[in-house]
Order: sequence, then structure tokens, then C-alpha cells
Amino acid sequence: MGDRHVLITGGAGYIGSLLTSELLRANYRVTVLDSLLFGGESLVPFLHHPNFHFIKADVTEPRAVKDALKDGGQKPNAIVHLAAIVGFPACQAVGRQVAWRYKVEATKSVFGQAVDLGVERFVFGSTYSNYGLSESGKPVTEESPLNPQSLNRYAYVLNNP
Repeated sequence: MGDRHVLITGGAGYIGSLLTSELLRANYRVTVLDSLLFGGESLVPFLHHPNFHFIKADVTEPRAVKDALKDGGQKPNAIVHLAAIVGFPACQAVGRQVAWRYKVEATKSVFGQAVDLGVERFVFGSTYSNYGLSESGKPVTEESPLNPQSLNRYAYVLNNP
């Protein structure tokens, strides 16, 4: 059943490692691409799994995804893009330029590489920061209007004039 293949950027993170576990349990092949900027202990349980492959790479590099697959790696059916600097305090700590490179430029680059490779599905995992707080105080949904917060606000405004 190893014909279903998902590449996860930022797969060493909390959500990425949980997703990796669930996909492996469902008999997917999983490739995790992560720079290990925030550690990689969450991936240790998967290192000897026959359907798991890890590539240490930084998504801010223009060909990170393509290079990860060039040595005989199977083109994924889907890319789940989770690599990011998460949260306003972390973005402030690394500075606007670095946060912009990860949040905006890397996302565009990973998406462009997915298109070039002919990947069937691109899933962009984001935080509530794209929707912000609702006026009513109720939880937001995918149908809620976008109200980006912090750096996401600038990315949204620049990309949607």
C-alpha cells in the first residue's frame, strides 16, 4: 500500500509529528522535510519505520522540496506545508524579515515547487491568526472573513490589495 505518499514540511513540529503518526498508521508513505530549528525528538519513534523518510532541509531554500526528491524520491501525492515560525512572540523574537521569509516567501516557494512537480494536492496549515478574533467572540470557521493578525496582516494586505 505504499503508493500514497505525503510530504510534510515542518513535520518535526507538534502538529506535523502527530500527522506523521496518523498517516503512517493509515499506510501512507511519509517524507518529512524539516530544518530541526526547534528540535526533532518527536520524529525519533518513526526513524525505523519502513514508510518514513526524513530530509533535513530549510524551506526558505528556493529548491528545498525539489532537491529533497531528486535522489530517487517518489513525487508525493500531497504536500502539507506546516513549516513556519509560529506565534507573534516568536515572530517578534526572530524579527520581521526572518518571519516574512518563513511565513510568506517560503510558502510561495513550496507551493510553486508543488505546482512544478505536478503534486495533486497542497494543504497549507495555518493558525487562527489568519481569521483573528470574531466580532461576536464565537469560534471562527473557514467561512469566516479573514482578519489576519500581526505579520499575517501585512502578508494578507500585500497579497490582496
